[in-house]
Amino acid sequence: MPPPLTMDIVDASKLKMLTLWIALTRAQFESMMTGNEVVPDAYSGRFGLRRTMFKAVQRTKAFMGWKSKEEREYLAMRIEISPLGYMRKMEQGILIKCRPGEYRWMGGIYGQENDEDGE
Repeated sequence: MPPPLTMDIVDASKLKMLTLWIALTRAQFESMMTGNEVVPDAYSGRFGLRRTMFKAVQRTKAFMGWKSKEEREYLAMRIEISPLGYMRKMEQGILIKCRPGEYRWMGGIYGQENDEDGE
């Protein structure tokens, strides 16, 4: 006979924010700061996010070789995602974990997003 199922109660206030890094071109960053949606390159249709700024910059350098000189300048930006936001984005297929420390953000991204409760 299998053991009875148990359920642990998790205090959501103790869950940590997920911190990811992304590198954006200057034009993408300026658009984001004015409240607009920033869309990824048409080539990939997604943003690559990393757990460290160093890894995000490495990824950007590797994929920017084919761009024009003006588009090769970029800014590293930290993104913090709440536990609830992480779950929602995963369920929606927007945030995908590829490997440890490596994520993909499918589609556009905003400088700040809030749920219906303003959180």
